[in-house]
Amino acid sequence: MKSTLRNWLFLVCALVTLIGVSACSDDDEGTTYVYTYTAGGEVSSSGSIEGGLSALTAITDYTAAIQQAIGGSYATELCDEKVITACEAVYATHRANHPEWVGEIHISRGQYDLSTGETSSSTTIQTYTYE
Repeated sequence: MKSTLRNWLFLVCALVTLIGVSACSDDDEGTTYVYTYTAGGEVSSSGSIEGGLSALTAITDYTAAIQQAIGGSYATELCDEKVITACEAVYATHRANHPEWVGEIHISRGQYDLSTGETSSSTTIQTYTYE
């Protein structure tokens, strides 16, 4: 009886060790990415001073829409479609309310590898032109 119990215990320990070693392998399947979305660029007014002052809020408007779309300042999955939809609404509002604005806004996605702490890519996913 002791021999059988000892054999089962050995088998369980071997399986636990095997699972632990395979969980620590260096494959990319376990890599976790964090995605950030940012608005950048420059918009100014070709008209009044009030229009010029309000143009300063353009990037802030996009940033707020992005954060609302992804539920914070970063996402753990790609949210390009959600971000573009939210930014399209901001762009439409700006064009309707501020036709005098000129410039461009770029919406970019950054991808960060949590295992290395490095930026693995940065891509412009949409550009909005004010003319």
